[in-house]
Amino acid sequence: MTYLTLLPLFHFTHSEKSEHVSRTDRELVEAVLRGETENFESLVLRYENRVFRFLLRKHSSADAQDITQDVFLQAWTGLKRYDSRWEFSTWLFTIAYRASAGFFRKKKRDVTYGASRDEEILGQIPQPEAVGQEISVENIWNTAREVLPEPQMTAMWLFYVEEKSVREIAHIMGRTEVGIKSLLFRGRKKLQSSLTL
Repeated sequence: MTYLTLLPLFHFTHSEKSEHVSRTDRELVEAVLRGETENFESLVLRYENRVFRFLLRKHSSADAQDITQDVFLQAWTGLKRYDSRWEFSTWLFTIAYRASAGFFRKKKRDVTYGASRDEEILGQIPQPEAVGQEISVENIWNTAREVLPEPQMTAMWLFYVEEKSVREIAHIMGRTEVGIKSLLFRGRKKLQSSLTL
C-alpha cells in the first residue's frame, strides 16, 4: 500500500520496473538528482513499509500513515541535502525519527502503548516459528514496550528489527555511538531481567 499520494504516480513497463529494483539506493538518488524523478517512486516502494512499521511502534495506524507520507515528502524536498556518506535508509530513518518527535510536540500528548496497539504492531513484525518454549518474539516486544524508556526502545528496534549499525543509530537519534551502546546494553539488561521474572 502506498501512502505517498502527494507525489505523482509513474507507470513503468515490466523491464523498467526490473531495472529500478536492481539499482542501489545511491544509484536511484543520483538519478533523481539528475532529473529522473520517476526513480523516487522506487525508493518509496522500497522503504515505505519499513518506515510505516517504525512509526507504528508509537503511533496509531492513521497517524503513522500521515507521518510516513510526511517523511517521504521531506525526503523528496530535501534530497539535495542527502549526505551519501550515510546509507539512504539511515538518512530516511533520521527524518522519520524527527518527524515522529515533531508529531508529539505538535499534539502535546504522552506516548502510551495499549493491548490493541501491541496487536497492531506485532502484525507488522515477521514472526519466526519459535524463539523458545515460553519466550516468543511477541512476548519480547510486548515486554520491551512496557518496561523500556522510549530511547532504549527506539535503539533496540533500530538495531534488531531494522538491523542498523550502532553508528547509524547514533546518527538517526542524534547521539554518540557510546551513548547508543549504553542504551542497547541497559535495554537488553532490563529486558532480560523482566523476561526471567
